[in-house]
Amino acid sequence: MKAKCYYCNKELTERTIKRHMKNCDTMKKKISEEFEENKSKRKQYIISIKYKYCKDYCIYISIDAALQLCHLDQFIRDVWVECCGHLSEFIIDGMRYLDNSDGNYQMNVRLKDVLYSGLKFEYEYDFGSTTYLTLEVIDEIEVSKKHSQIEIIARNNEEGRPNSPREGECGYVCDEEAENMYLPGNNVKYKVSKKKPNIYGDDDMFIHFDNEDYEQLLSDYKENMDNEINNILMKLFNGVYSFDIKEIIDSYTKNQLIRLADGLNLTIPQKLKKKDFAEKLFDEYEKAAQSVISNLDKYRYKLLSEGMKKKGIIKSKEDRLEFEISMYNLGLIFPTKDNGMRLFTIPKVVQDIITKNDTMNFRRKIKENTEMVQIVSGMLYTYGVVGCSEIENTLREMGYGFENIVEVLRIFETNKRVALPLDYIVTDANKCQDFLVNGNIEDYKVILDLIDENLPMQKYSKEKLMMMGKDDYLQHSLLGENFKDDLLTLFCMSKEDAEEYTEMMALDVQYRSPEEITENVLNGIDAELENYEQRMVSNVINKFLKNIPLWRLKGFTINEIEKREEKLKEKNNGNNNVIRLF
Repeated sequence: MKAKCYYCNKELTERTIKRHMKNCDTMKKKISEEFEENKSKRKQYIISIKYKYCKDYCIYISIDAALQLCHLDQFIRDVWVECCGHLSEFIIDGMRYLDNSDGNYQMNVRLKDVLYSGLKFEYEYDFGSTTYLTLEVIDEIEVSKKHSQIEIIARNNEEGRPNSPREGECGYVCDEEAENMYLPGNNVKYKVSKKKPNIYGDDDMFIHFDNEDYEQLLSDYKENMDNEINNILMKLFNGVYSFDIKEIIDSYTKNQLIRLADGLNLTIPQKLKKKDFAEKLFDEYEKAAQSVISNLDKYRYKLLSEGMKKKGIIKSKEDRLEFEISMYNLGLIFPTKDNGMRLFTIPKVVQDIITKNDTMNFRRKIKENTEMVQIVSGMLYTYGVVGCSEIENTLREMGYGFENIVEVLRIFETNKRVALPLDYIVTDANKCQDFLVNGNIEDYKVILDLIDENLPMQKYSKEKLMMMGKDDYLQHSLLGENFKDDLLTLFCMSKEDAEEYTEMMALDVQYRSPEEITENVLNGIDAELENYEQRMVSNVINKFLKNIPLWRLKGFTINEIEKREEKLKEKNNGNNNVIRLF
């Protein structure tokens, strides 16, 4: 895929476009200049729009967070899909928002009320010959009110012209001039409709905003919290204050009940009426909660234990919001308020399960869960794409007992991190097996194609994999610490920038050679460097990159491979025909 930044005209690829759109210096400069003319601020989302079944098509846009879904829908229609006035819909966090043609105005929901940074959602146009798109909120930025409300900031091109995944479908003809009204710097103003989105019958499948208390709560939290996780949580603390699971369930909307059932791994027909769905959920809740609790790691179980000491109450704390959200998503704790204080309640039925399970065997199970999650996370960090059979064999070799790999994957899924890219499972027909894939990988097949099948898989100890399974492993490793120190010595940058570069380059080397990365770094330095300065920069970068475990080398580092080659050469008495291993 080839694409172009509409601000700096830089040519971009699938690997570089996302990072560039979050860091384009030309766009940042333009925004800064606009602030000099107009100091007032507003929030803008940067959203990627891609064809679901082929990543050769993509558009990146910047859009005012105060606009509505209908404005995003109109943009997609104008630039990419409109042919005969077909129906369309967004699917966001499990909820469907149909276009406004039926008079329910479900797309009148404001973007800021349903979108947040990191969210991935979908769009469908034409329910006959359907075009399927995937969208992602890749960043939130502050802009001046002078800034364009909707603008294209990058787009792929085919033979130098704009194109669309809709080409060849129905009566669609790509209008190359359709993008003109959305080019950077445009001053088109959009009107926000005052018509409220209609609740979807008894099923209550759509968010509605007629509740003044909810609107006020939303406003208050947005003024006081800029943490992204808080932006999610602030919508939740309006629940009933109760320890009775039936009372909590009865207070939920149909959509909330569906999410609760999903978190508990319950399969309940969504076609049921809300009352029947709630009764079914209540009947199965205790058994499902017992199963989920048995899959927890020590960090999440500790949160429940703390609440037990406080009579089933967990006070919300910003330094552990990650765990609070995950436990809420699992259906074990429920957000509410008491005297203005944000807190979670543990239902009495969950408290009884915890009391009953407080045995040495159960605590040993929690400990093993924690270790297995860290080991699997370490394997994903090291290998990128890991066969489920390899995960199972590794854990069994380390002495862990479990029924089958499905049990391990369920434990891993239960304890996933909310704020990080989510790892995912794929079934590859060509390889005839299931793979667990590192969430930083958009297309796992790219990695599979790069893997050197002549290499064995690099083996790491249990302790090493557990270390590498920690979220901040690279930053706190000796390799990462030394590299950050070198960056701060060589370049004028903040500690935060050094940490970002460390993560970025460690990911970049999974796809490109250290030589290519080094050349890009040197070319990007404004000052003219002496030869010895270039060598110094090159040495620092190579020392770091050549010690990163590479997915394409099955977890080996480049330095380790070079040492293997040297040993092979010695073994073959300096035979020059030795085949290189990478």
